[in-house]
Parts: sequence; structure tokens; C-alpha cells
Amino acid sequence: MMREMVDTERSYINSLKFVISNYVPELGRDDLPVALRGKRNVIFGNLEKIYEFHSNSFLAELEQCVTMPLCVGNVFLRHVSSL
Repeated sequence: MMREMVDTERSYINSLKFVISNYVPELGRDDLPVALRGKRNVIFGNLEKIYEFHSNSFLAELEQCVTMPLCVGNVFLRHVSSL
């Protein structure tokens, strides 16, 4: 179960990275429709901050719980305000 949670977290991080790398830059194109210009934060909000949190903090802590599944609750409680 913990391995599945860690794998799912990795997949989520990879998806966030894909969006940041492939879709966010598209909003800087010169031929962007007028309705989308200046809407980067409306469309993608704080996606980079979410990515940084999950890739730099949350995943590492989840990985530490693979052999001790009971510690996962503490990880979520410690980061409840960031989730």
C-alpha cells in the first residue's frame, strides 16, 4: 500500500513537471489568443510552488514511511496546511 502511495506521488510530480514544461510556456507565445493573454496565474495559479513542495519535501517524507506505514499519518499532519 505504501509503495503504491509513493508511486502515485511520483506520477503526480511527473505530471506537474510535464504541465510546467510544456503548457505554461505556451502562455508566453506571441500568437496567443487575446482572451488568454495575462491569464497565466488564473489558469495555472501556483503550480510551480505545488511542484516544489511535492518534489522537494512531501515525496521524500513519504518514501521514509515505506517500511513504517504508520508514520504516514504524521507526514500528512505535518503538512496539512500545504496540502
